[in-house]
Amino acid sequence: MKRKVVIAGAGVTGLRLAHLLGKLGMEPLVVSWDCGGLIEQYEDNGFKFDYGGHVYTPADADVVNLMKRSHAMKHDRNAVYLDLEEGEIPYPVQDYATSVNTSQFDKVADAKNLQELGAYAFGGKFYKDFFAPFNRRVWTADPVEMDVDWIKSRVKLPAAHDVAKKWGPNATFLYAQGTAITSNMIGDATKMGANIIHGKIEGVDLERKRLMVSNVKGTKHIEYESLFWTLPISKLSPHVGISSSAFLMNYVLSVGIGFRDILPYDFHWAYFDVSLRPHRVTLLSRYHPKNSPNGKDSLLIEFPYRWPDYPLPRMFAPSLQMKTDVTMHEETHRNVANRVLEATKLGIDKRMIEVASVGNTPGYPIPTLGIRKIVAETKKRLIVHNVYTAGRWGSWGYFNIDHCFKDAQAAVGWWLTSEPEELDAYLTSRFYYG
Repeated sequence: MKRKVVIAGAGVTGLRLAHLLGKLGMEPLVVSWDCGGLIEQYEDNGFKFDYGGHVYTPADADVVNLMKRSHAMKHDRNAVYLDLEEGEIPYPVQDYATSVNTSQFDKVADAKNLQELGAYAFGGKFYKDFFAPFNRRVWTADPVEMDVDWIKSRVKLPAAHDVAKKWGPNATFLYAQGTAITSNMIGDATKMGANIIHGKIEGVDLERKRLMVSNVKGTKHIEYESLFWTLPISKLSPHVGISSSAFLMNYVLSVGIGFRDILPYDFHWAYFDVSLRPHRVTLLSRYHPKNSPNGKDSLLIEFPYRWPDYPLPRMFAPSLQMKTDVTMHEETHRNVANRVLEATKLGIDKRMIEVASVGNTPGYPIPTLGIRKIVAETKKRLIVHNVYTAGRWGSWGYFNIDHCFKDAQAAVGWWLTSEPEELDAYLTSRFYYG
């Protein structure tokens, strides 16, 4: 039987698409190896760890409603930069730069890449000492390779005359456990008639309009009339003549550590000195009380990497490279946690460690120069085959949950109406990139 609508992937975007299409009476079939995607959590002896230090901005009414139903906690952001010499510096560090180059500031809006933006805004010394190594570490790409359009919605451009300590979309944020969010989104989708099946998508035949799906029962083909794709768009691009090598991404290996006591910190998250290899530490136990047992703290330390150009440090076994599942309760993880704590210079006694787990997941679609045009062209070619892509990976953007919601709406809007303005919003992620 051919399905009218099939959705590939059951992360935030896939489940949102299922809800939207279900409301239209489509009874979509969702195919996914798991549910929740990047917002899911893994548990170890009463401690729950995210795959990354996620927070949710209260910028979208539907997201706020979802967070409320998921028993979210509301926080005023307390983020710091851990300078090895100065100690804790309130983040963003840019607000505390002493070398802001005001004579070049009017050129920021015309910056062609992230290197120019950093140099124009802060001057050469600050760019060299902090901006370049900081961005190179998180993106695993050199700033000269990266576009600046993603900054428009994510980061307030610095203003020499206005040093604000609480700017940006995360100044106030919501946090709910990923398991609760996923459960509510699955409920929203299935109430509208969506059907979710467990399976790994092994291949796509665009001409025949079918997916090859495998699970423990074997492999089968699922036919469709329209396909909504939330997995990496790079998996489809070769089918329409665009090389997958145009889409660069990285991974994030996270070390979750649960402690026997409360740690002597009060920040929500902190960025490490640029001389160190780990990028960020998140105090997950401060985000939500259900993330750790009473009277105990937990944190998550993240290492972005991209193989082979930006490999993981040697403290991690080569087998963890490109490994996207989680193994727990292994003594090797405790040994890794000891070395990780030493590498962070946090000064935490390893005897405080109760549990240590390692998670690995796709991290960021890297906003390289010209990638938006490549995404738009790929989407345009896929439309011919009744294939529509959306979300962080489907639209290849640095998206929060509210962006994923809007991107899903844009895909459905174009599919439903075929209006030119809907097409423009769909191809360009106009809601996000301006």
